[in-house]
Amino acid sequence: MNDLDIIYKLEDSRSPMSKGKVYLIAVGVFAVLGFLFSGVISLALWGLAVVSLGIFAANYFSNDSPMAILTRDKIITQTKAGEKSVHLSEITKAELSFTEGGRLKKANIFEADSFAADEKSLLTIVDTDNKRVEIRAEHYNLTDFVSFLDVFKVDGKQSRLVTHHSYDSLISQNNGFLQQDYKLKEELDKTLMEAYKALYNERGEMYVKNKPEAKLLFEYRKNQMDMGICFLENDYREGLQVADIDGGKVLIENAQKNLGVVDTRISYYKQISGKLQQMKSAYEARMKMNKISAKLDNLQDQNNVQKEATDEYNLQVETLKQLEELTLEVHSLDMLEKTTLLQEKAAILGESR
Repeated sequence: MNDLDIIYKLEDSRSPMSKGKVYLIAVGVFAVLGFLFSGVISLALWGLAVVSLGIFAANYFSNDSPMAILTRDKIITQTKAGEKSVHLSEITKAELSFTEGGRLKKANIFEADSFAADEKSLLTIVDTDNKRVEIRAEHYNLTDFVSFLDVFKVDGKQSRLVTHHSYDSLISQNNGFLQQDYKLKEELDKTLMEAYKALYNERGEMYVKNKPEAKLLFEYRKNQMDMGICFLENDYREGLQVADIDGGKVLIENAQKNLGVVDTRISYYKQISGKLQQMKSAYEARMKMNKISAKLDNLQDQNNVQKEATDEYNLQVETLKQLEELTLEVHSLDMLEKTTLLQEKAAILGESR
């Protein structure tokens, strides 16, 4: 493991005496009770005292100390049972159990505003494959354990911003906005058509061909097989007053502007959706490679491979943030003049990967 990739290393800094003090106290309690009782009970209590003394000695002289390591992309635990690790991007639960006011409480470490860790606290981390890593406060100095939690809360949360849920959530949001605009476009098309019908005479294609001097304002065609309905300049319906004509023109102009804005939004939603799908596919492929790479720790170039993956990961985090901002900005667009903002943001779509 490259030391440059390590963010925090939580090591057992307790003294040999503090590691086994609970068992030493147990020795004294069982020994005292052994004097107070007699017969079989006394023998049992002395037996428990001897066992406790053995456990104390094992802890006192043991060189096997647990360790928890937070890197740029993983959290690793090393205990007597062996080594376990979880990729930060695949964490589905990071729960801290602690006692407060005499009651056992649990908190999501990434969402909790504050927490009160104690010597019996337990940090439980679970990933998408239901792989579990546990870090117990009793194995470390409490101050060191709390410092580790503070760093993990910040750096761990930052490193796991990109998950399957992140992509799926933003893709769903983007598609929801797209469907809303499809419906809005349909309504605006109807409004525009009704405005033309109320203001101008409906003419067929043959009529327009026979009047080459006429200026075509708008042509409506439900589908390619249907004949078009045409509206010509100054070809107003009979009986309309000047105020009616002016009002109708304003309605048509507003409908056309709104349609332009909606069409712009739809275009960007489609581009954003394509980029998100592309990024999600790359993310899924990278997660598979991470699992494979974990089995190849004995290769000499593993650190270089991991560093390149980390750089790519950080780029994905930043790009996803930009796409989320762009999606919300597009959704808030309600005036034609604001399309210039989208043009300035268009570079994001070309840079995302």
